[in-house]
Amino acid sequence: MIRIAYCSDTGTIIGGGEVSLLELLGNLDRKRFSAIFLAPDTGDLFMRVARLGVPAYRIRLPRLTNPLAWLSCIKAVYDLARLLRREQVDILHLNSCGGIVVLTGIACRIAG
Repeated sequence: MIRIAYCSDTGTIIGGGEVSLLELLGNLDRKRFSAIFLAPDTGDLFMRVARLGVPAYRIRLPRLTNPLAWLSCIKAVYDLARLLRREQVDILHLNSCGGIVVLTGIACRIAG
């Protein structure tokens, strides 16, 4: 079974990308794929994913716009790497762009 982590930079907003993600998760072949969902907020999107039966985890994703946030970014990257390793994730699917790409990319590299 292939283990996929779907990651969003929001757990609250429901727009076009989030609707597509919900459709993807709702129609995932559960015999071939196992999914988890990662988001920094526990709003509408987070709850709707959880109602689909997909384990949802709240993760810390600091904004990269604040230069003083780099220390919290380093901790967030290592925490995410630990979660990806523990959940034995094979594929990380990002439903976002921006700073999340950098942070999750580094976490994936650390997780192996």
